[in-house]
Amino acid sequence: MSEPLLISDGRAMGLVDENATLTWLVAPRIDQPTIISRLIDHERGGGVELIFPDSETVAHRHREGTLIVETDLKSPAGLVRVIDCMMVPTRGPVQAAHPGMFIRQVVVLEGEVEIGMVTRLRYAYGRNAPRWRTEGRKIIGYGPGLTIELQSEVRLRGYGVDVGGTTILSAGDRRIMALRWQDPSAKGTDLRRTVEETALFWRMWGADCD
Repeated sequence: MSEPLLISDGRAMGLVDENATLTWLVAPRIDQPTIISRLIDHERGGGVELIFPDSETVAHRHREGTLIVETDLKSPAGLVRVIDCMMVPTRGPVQAAHPGMFIRQVVVLEGEVEIGMVTRLRYAYGRNAPRWRTEGRKIIGYGPGLTIELQSEVRLRGYGVDVGGTTILSAGDRRIMALRWQDPSAKGTDLRRTVEETALFWRMWGADCD
């Protein structure tokens, strides 16, 4: 079993395990109580999970030169790549001048598959679940000290204190979800472009450190 891999934007941090589950999330800064703590409490700690029946992990790695995590999962139905990161613009994490956001992309590389996305937030080491509300096209989770907006290209609905949905995808299809905990500009974000901008930042950062 491989160790969970780190994602960060320089302020918040998370860990993604080999099953493409976000098992740890601390935001908006690393000195805050957890939002997800599944790493230390599987039952109460929450998590952002990908449901892909009968699948096994065939690769789990950081994209070269970045803190973007890629997890490849294969089942008899097909092959899926899950791409996870925290947004960092190419100019870098300048104080609070950019949104705090976890982004997940699910890309089908082979076959036709049914996948599910489930978000379970548990604030303060599992003590509190959020109150989810739908506000227009947004799904907002209200928790102690932090409000989180959930965006998803997969249609979602509530399951008690959790939110999730399923969809069928074919080779070449891509779906994105994001958890946003800060957006000072209130302008929104192009999530597809943002992942590539984040990759560029980390490669530039790495080059500066050489």
